[in-house]
Amino acid sequence: MAPQEGFERAAKTLAPQTDVIICLPGRGSRFSIIPGTPVGALMIPFAILIIGFFVFRAIGLFFVPAFDSWQPALRAALVPMFLVTASAHWGKRRPDLIRMVPPIFPRPDVLVTLTGIAEIIGGLGLLLPATASAASIGLALLLGGLFPANVYAARRGLTIRGRPATPLLLRTALQVVFIGAVLAAGW
Repeated sequence: MAPQEGFERAAKTLAPQTDVIICLPGRGSRFSIIPGTPVGALMIPFAILIIGFFVFRAIGLFFVPAFDSWQPALRAALVPMFLVTASAHWGKRRPDLIRMVPPIFPRPDVLVTLTGIAEIIGGLGLLLPATASAASIGLALLLGGLFPANVYAARRGLTIRGRPATPLLLRTALQVVFIGAVLAAGW
């Protein structure tokens, strides 16, 4: 048995009814802590944030003094996180994001585009000390403002790329982490 097949067998044994995709070279295995949820897509921004923080912190400790503190490392880690999340606003998930906008809001297609642009501008704004505070407040407000779409998607049973929307409890917890991270980065 190849190591990859052993990993897949172990993953299916530990969590046989789940659907987070762990990508291995040329293949994928599905497993998760929460059965039946698209945690993989949700965890990508979280993983980028955590891994990015430690990478930038290490770069600061050994190579670039500008990242030799937790706050600049956190700011730098948030940038790729927001660039990745913003990319969904124009990619394959765009129709799903448009459907997530509660019907009370007009022109959901325009709102999805504008929020994607705001994520890019806010993320880049974190890089400059002169704009980091304003960017962090703006991103925290944006994340709070986007939360009703997550509630709507979860309560209506909408799908994102064919998978159920993230359960509200998990989405809420991560939203709190993301808001805390952007506020900590700006102060």
